[in-house]
Amino acid sequence: MKNNVTIKTPRRLSFRDGVVAVLYALLLARFLYLYSTVDLIPGHVDEPIHIQNAYVYKLFFVDRDFSNKDWSNFISYDETPVGKYIFGFALHVINGKLVDSPGGQMDWHRHVITDWFKNPLITRQSFAHEQDAANNQSLIDYCDVLLKQLRPVPATSLDGEDFRICRMTVLLFGVLATGLLIMICFHISRNIIASMFAGLLFVTNHVTIPGFQQALIDSFWCFFVLLSLVLLFRLFLEIERRQAWRRIAMFAVLVGVSLSLALGTKLIAAYMAVTIALSFLANMLLIIREANSLGEALPTKDLLVRTGAFALIAISSGLVFILLNPFLYHDCISNGLVLFHHRRNIMEIQAAVQFPAIHSILERLEAILRYGILLGYKVDGWLGGLFAVGYLCTLGIGLKEIVQNAFNELSRRQIGPHALVLIWITTAFVMIGYTVNMQWERYFLPMVMCTVLVFGQGVATILKLWKHRIGITTEPAASVGNETEAPDILPS
Repeated sequence: MKNNVTIKTPRRLSFRDGVVAVLYALLLARFLYLYSTVDLIPGHVDEPIHIQNAYVYKLFFVDRDFSNKDWSNFISYDETPVGKYIFGFALHVINGKLVDSPGGQMDWHRHVITDWFKNPLITRQSFAHEQDAANNQSLIDYCDVLLKQLRPVPATSLDGEDFRICRMTVLLFGVLATGLLIMICFHISRNIIASMFAGLLFVTNHVTIPGFQQALIDSFWCFFVLLSLVLLFRLFLEIERRQAWRRIAMFAVLVGVSLSLALGTKLIAAYMAVTIALSFLANMLLIIREANSLGEALPTKDLLVRTGAFALIAISSGLVFILLNPFLYHDCISNGLVLFHHRRNIMEIQAAVQFPAIHSILERLEAILRYGILLGYKVDGWLGGLFAVGYLCTLGIGLKEIVQNAFNELSRRQIGPHALVLIWITTAFVMIGYTVNMQWERYFLPMVMCTVLVFGQGVATILKLWKHRIGITTEPAASVGNETEAPDILPS
């Protein structure tokens, strides 16, 4: 009796494989360049304070002193603590160094707050009449309150190696964030070439790079936000597949933890929490609408599963956010309001005394276009204009494809990847566009991530149209018996 033996012939390399290899090489070369020039980048004014903030790592993880009076000082909640813990961990593990004094933080804040009023162009009188006199006088009084909390303490000295370690940590998270962005782009476009183009654009634009090479915390929250989005994809997939409740609960908790880490790094990540809430709300409204249109009873089980998953996200994110911040231990509600009130006051003061602030709707729209859409690139000459037109057309094509696929998913009462991405993009542009107060590039990073993703989808759509144009509908696939590999581009 003869045995049926299937002979597997190796797939021949195609032109597409060569393009993918070149893009991988370019992306690797870009990362190597960023690594080799990390010491050559000019310093940022905020780098020393972000590294000195690592003092709370010593309090939390080394001393385990959760009742220290410095937790109630504004230096501990001026920024949420996860980014400080990451810097402190990197310095402790790699260099064996601990920032063991709050003196560096207090000196930096004292210098910044007093400098706001020592500038001859920005006096207390001009500040008090910038907008509403009573409101601005309260901000001046708030600055005086902050100054009273600062005491003379010897600062921990920092050297070049400390800055290098922190910058390398930031770059590592930037690489991980880029990998997640490529993964998300491939998930919605099913085109590795387009995804690699999106990754290259993400690590070469003028908005992303400063936050990925200097000792700032932007790459940390970018990574955690993108991780939340990836896990949210999987959570809705588990729900649609009606998997066991343990798996749904596990992914819901993972989404909550990643969200809390993003918020615990920087509160700008709050737009991701709104994205999650809107996604679940839309999903449940679609289910209710379908049941009403068919005249059927409400699917109570489906609604309970989604309500339970959202509740787990909210509970786990809230618990982790509180556990990581001892300032919230005594009274998480009142102290949480203090934290948000402090950030709001600081943003108002920045907009009043620092440059360049946003004071009008026109300035806001211009900043969104310059940094959020054009990614900080300047359009010069006819050649630059030609590239800008092609780039904007690609964005338009990508956005149209995402919207079309999102509505197709919503018509099936599903929150699929395109619907999630559309909600994410809309939330980022609306919330960040409304709340941003300064024309500082890194403030527009949420928009940049969305723009790069839309660009990748646009490239994928153009490649798909080009293939249909020349009569190729699928990639050459390797034969394995009677089966073939799926094409890399799926039809809409």
